[in-house]
Amino acid sequence: TTPPTTTTPHHHTTTRPTLTNHVYVCFSKDRPFQLNSLLSSLKSSNPTSVHVIIAPNKKYNKSYAKIQQTYQTFLHTHYESPNKPFKPLLLAVLNSLPPETLLTFLVDDILILDPINSPNLLHLFNTTPTTHCNLRLHPSITYNYNQSRLDLLPPSSLLSSPPSFYTYSPSSL
Repeated sequence: TTPPTTTTPHHHTTTRPTLTNHVYVCFSKDRPFQLNSLLSSLKSSNPTSVHVIIAPNKKYNKSYAKIQQTYQTFLHTHYESPNKPFKPLLLAVLNSLPPETLLTFLVDDILILDPINSPNLLHLFNTTPTTHCNLRLHPSITYNYNQSRLDLLPPSSLLSSPPSFYTYSPSSL
């Protein structure tokens, strides 16, 4: 099946590339223990590449170094600094990835309870007009306690009609 062709608000009509690899990009600041838990939970999914952008704090350097050593088979760490602020660092990571990459963004305080089947996700994205996945905790969790309000997902018809996808380009950020 040929991937769909569509027009996005930011780009000209383009054909979505066939996705061949799944990469995770995670953000972490002052939470090495939570990051370790996330990576440990993600390990059952057999990730091939996880990029973590870290906002360092000297008191956590040893913990982050131990995490790098523990997950060295798939972990790539990138440290923010005055010379490498967040946006250019994120752009450098994104620019290093081939266009055939299915990208999943994570934060350091989540846990993956069930393994993520990357081959199935790649197949789904390559053979259907699927443009996104929502890895929400559970459909019945609808209240945002931080903001004291309901936080419902938009209906899937709004998310996928018309089918569209976003092709990253540095000029769009």
